[in-house]
Amino acid sequence: MQKYFLVFYFVIVVLAVKSQNTRIIDYNSIGWYNAFVTKKITDKWSAHLEYQWRRDGFILHGQQSLLRVGINYKVNQKTARIGYGWIETYPYGSINLQAAGKTFTEHRAFQALLLNDQIGALEIQHRWMLEQRWIGRYTKPEINIEDDYVYVNRMRYMLRLQIPLGKSK
Repeated sequence: MQKYFLVFYFVIVVLAVKSQNTRIIDYNSIGWYNAFVTKKITDKWSAHLEYQWRRDGFILHGQQSLLRVGINYKVNQKTARIGYGWIETYPYGSINLQAAGKTFTEHRAFQALLLNDQIGALEIQHRWMLEQRWIGRYTKPEINIEDDYVYVNRMRYMLRLQIPLGKSK
C-alpha cells in the first residue's frame, strides 16, 4: 500500500511541476567576447578598462556592446572601484521584448568592492557591485530615438574561482 502511495505521490508532483512551466523558451547561440585592461598608476591606484562584445549566432548578430571605465584603489587583497558604463542593447532572438525591437542605450555609474584570496592553486574572488542605471526607452512610437531614461538601482554579487590548468612557471 505504501509503495502505491509513493508512486501516486511522485506522479502528482511531476505533473504539478510540469504544468507550472509557462516560461517562453527562445534558444540562442550567444558568444561573449571580452577584453580587460588594468593599468597600474601607483602602488595603490590603477585604471580599469573593459569592453564586452556580446553577439547572437555566436558572432553574426549584435546582442550587446558594453564599455566600462573605472579607477581602482587597492589595499592588501581588497580593491575598491568606481566607474562608468555605456551599454548598447540590440534586439536579438525570436522574441524581441526590449524596446519594441529597437536598440536602446543604457548609462551606468557603478561602485564595486573586490576581495581576493588564494588557497593553494585556487584563486577566489568576491565582487559586490552597486549600479545606478539610466535605461533608454521610446515613449513615442513614431520617432526612432530614445526620448526618455528610466532610473533604477541594482546590486550584484559575483563569486569567481580560478584554478590553473597547467603548472605556472
